[in-house]
Amino acid sequence: MKVLTSKTPPTTKELLDILESEFSDQYTYKLFGLGEEKSIIVRKSTFIGAQISKSVNEITIEGIQPSIPAVLFSFILQLITGFSTSSSRKLEKEIGFFLNQKYN
Repeated sequence: MKVLTSKTPPTTKELLDILESEFSDQYTYKLFGLGEEKSIIVRKSTFIGAQISKSVNEITIEGIQPSIPAVLFSFILQLITGFSTSSSRKLEKEIGFFLNQKYN
């Protein structure tokens, strides 16, 4: 999900602080990546998470599985049953809706 911002988006660290203050008791957060522009990994559980990346006037939220065991388990589950887990989409939408309201 992409959120186009009409206001200047905050730095990654400021965005992390904003998310922590808004959703503090629901999720865990950490910075991920190399260089100056890191992404934020939001983790709801072992199997549900989102990656938030920022560019000039855009914030991208992508539902992910925040741990390697979760990725492997999901892959095996999908191979065996054909079932794809999409719980991360709900988290992606929740964060996207909040950021859209805050920066538009």
